[in-house]
Amino acid sequence: MKTLFDKCGGYQKLPSSTFATLIHLGTMRFCKRFVPYQEDPLGKRTGQMVDAARAGRQNIIEGSERAATSKETEVKLTDVARAHLGELLGDFEMFLAHAGERPWSMQSAEHQAVSHLNPAAFEYTDDVMHDDPMHQRTAKIGPHAGQSFWGCSGYPDCKGTRKI
Repeated sequence: MKTLFDKCGGYQKLPSSTFATLIHLGTMRFCKRFVPYQEDPLGKRTGQMVDAARAGRQNIIEGSERAATSKETEVKLTDVARAHLGELLGDFEMFLAHAGERPWSMQSAEHQAVSHLNPAAFEYTDDVMHDDPMHQRTAKIGPHAGQSFWGCSGYPDCKGTRKI
């Protein structure tokens, strides 16, 4: 018997979820680095930018979860995610304008290079929410002994790793 609806979830494997996660994490780092407290003492600009990035990501997740019961809701939530990320784009454009810079044109080499990025699915580890740098390490034991990997400099408190 054919099922009426697809399985829900699995958002971690969606390219849109990977990009939205990278955008959310990148926005947090961008604001921390380039939006000084003196220019944003109440945190409004930072809050709006991070919230827009988070809302875009969360709507992709919620849409994926709702796919099991309503394709219409999935499409609407995906559209809402796109709107939030569009709002974030506007914030970044205003940041550039305020700094006297211009966004890249659609034909620029920079825009073309970024447009063709195809990152691997985002891997969730303990290290994504703090600023400890990763160091190249070599596995000493186990099935990966002798292989290089990225390990968090906060080890043993943080056991975050990444493949090289």
